[in-house]
Amino acid sequence: MASKIKVDTLETANGTGSITLNNQLSGMTTASLPALGSAQMPTGSVLNLQHAILTEPMTSTTAATWIDVTNLSISITPKSTSSKFHVSFNLNAMIIADDQRGGVRLVRDSTPIGIATNTGSRTAASVSFAGDGNIYRVKNMSGSALDSPSTASAVTYKVQFQCENTTEVKINHDDNDSNSVTFFRATSELTVMEIQG
Repeated sequence: MASKIKVDTLETANGTGSITLNNQLSGMTTASLPALGSAQMPTGSVLNLQHAILTEPMTSTTAATWIDVTNLSISITPKSTSSKFHVSFNLNAMIIADDQRGGVRLVRDSTPIGIATNTGSRTAASVSFAGDGNIYRVKNMSGSALDSPSTASAVTYKVQFQCENTTEVKINHDDNDSNSVTFFRATSELTVMEIQG
């Protein structure tokens, strides 16, 4: 059973005055409330989320050079130097030449992140793929990295690819790419989440 207290007057402890109760929320707006800034957020909270997508086809010739994937670039300014960034990508691509090897990597500005270590003379990448001579075989690749840039200045995250020789790489479409309902085109994406450190 709910209980109620009804009184005519509340007096001060010494009995010399009365206490008036008003609606404490009356007239309050969102502007009256204290702001919850990033410094008050618990560790692991998502502070910012940005997304980039390539919906068009892309073709580029690469010979042992890292090439930026069109549109898959995000510039973001950390809320603090302790922020961490979860960076993930999804890429649909193919190498048109048989037995040619290639790789995909994430970079922050010009610094590779989330790549292989202890590679010797090998090229470090986030994921690797190869051509198999099939003009229809697009490969779906994904990868991610947790990065700690330790700066409050703007940083730019990008997706890059490379092939071992002067070979075309097709992104979001196969090598035939016929204008027919039996052929398909795809998208490639980059997502960056800033995490409270």
